[in-house]
Amino acid sequence: MKSQKTRLQLLPPLETGLGGASQTLMNNSTLSQRRQIVHYNPRLKELARKLRNKSTKSEIVLWRKLKGKFEGKYDFHRQKPIDNYIADFFCHELALVIELDGISHNTEEAYEKDLKKEVRLNQLGLNVLRFQDSMVFNNLDGVLEIIRHYVDGFERADLSEFECVDTPLNPLSSRFVCETR
Repeated sequence: MKSQKTRLQLLPPLETGLGGASQTLMNNSTLSQRRQIVHYNPRLKELARKLRNKSTKSEIVLWRKLKGKFEGKYDFHRQKPIDNYIADFFCHELALVIELDGISHNTEEAYEKDLKKEVRLNQLGLNVLRFQDSMVFNNLDGVLEIIRHYVDGFERADLSEFECVDTPLNPLSSRFVCETR
């Protein structure tokens, strides 16, 4: 039995930029639509395969929790080509991309690339959860709780808690504070 409890607390959204929950998925009728085909650039297949074979430590840790059927019903794929990008983790049923950011994402150039990628994924009707590597290492239960919270909202066809009002490179998770007590 766990002696620690994870608590989620909603925070107000940031005020500038783009990203976060796709407005396409905010419409309840869209959530119940048939599974859409997600196109990708075939030239990325080989690179994705190489990235799967050279996963980062944080990707390995999170993959151990996502692989198989997350929560008994959701299939995740790792290093999945989508459009002209490669998502760290992708679940088609949930229209969810999970990105893990290491130290290489701390540059202005990486920020701009991540922003462009996230905006494009949102345009495709996909939502993005973004976590720092350190969060995976230091608070894996909190990361999993945020993912479960997203799943719960998706299953209820209500992602309004995840709607981001004009937020820069908004990891949907930035609206949550995970405290372990």
